[in-house]
Amino acid sequence: MTDSTPRLRGENLTLGYGKKIVARDLTVAIPDGHFTAIIGPNGCGKSTLLRTLSRLMTPVAGSVFLDGEQIQRFASKEVARRIGLLAQNATTPGDITVQELVSRGRYPHQPLFTRWRKEDDDAVNRAMRATGITDLAQQSVDTLSGGQRQRAWIAMVLAQETSIMLLDEPTTWLDISHQIDLLELLSDLNPHAGLYPGGGAARPESGMPLRHAPDCAARRRDRGAGCAERDCDAGSDRADLRHALHDY
Repeated sequence: MTDSTPRLRGENLTLGYGKKIVARDLTVAIPDGHFTAIIGPNGCGKSTLLRTLSRLMTPVAGSVFLDGEQIQRFASKEVARRIGLLAQNATTPGDITVQELVSRGRYPHQPLFTRWRKEDDDAVNRAMRATGITDLAQQSVDTLSGGQRQRAWIAMVLAQETSIMLLDEPTTWLDISHQIDLLELLSDLNPHAGLYPGGGAARPESGMPLRHAPDCAARRRDRGAGCAERDCDAGSDRADLRHALHDY
């Protein structure tokens, strides 16, 4: 893999569930150091693409490559050290506190039989500060509002400290002010901003939020992929994105 090769890419992907195909012959590359938005109507395969890129699903045809290797060759824990995924409609695992939920983002970094470390505490605290939920740390996730719960899930992904983040509808349940705050936070999470310190792996080098709202996406992202029906046009830059959206 050369320096110019995107770390995460899919080639000639056909996506689907059983006999139901939702996208065909899709090639997409997530450029390093950029935020790329997937934009399109319900049912065009956006969530399926993110699940496939993160190895939660196997493509019907084609391959996903991570750091130059087929992603299926990596152990699950190794993939989780490199890619953080916020899935749509995530379910809270029982009655746990916000801090416990965010702490679960540290699992990929926990060696076998190793106790909780100071660096894990630091990562969890940074993530909660970044999402504005430090004061909710000891509150049960089940008692949170929809927006607070979404911020807790986002904090869990941040605590995972991956260099690639895939976010499926990250602004769901957030009011407009928190939507803006989140998009600004994600825009700042890059190798140059220094907002999220802790080493190279702690600052996402690339992100791929999934959005239905094109205007918001065009303002905050510098790369875009627009999906219409079952075709996907990947890799548009910010200037092209606004023009392309009129077709969708």
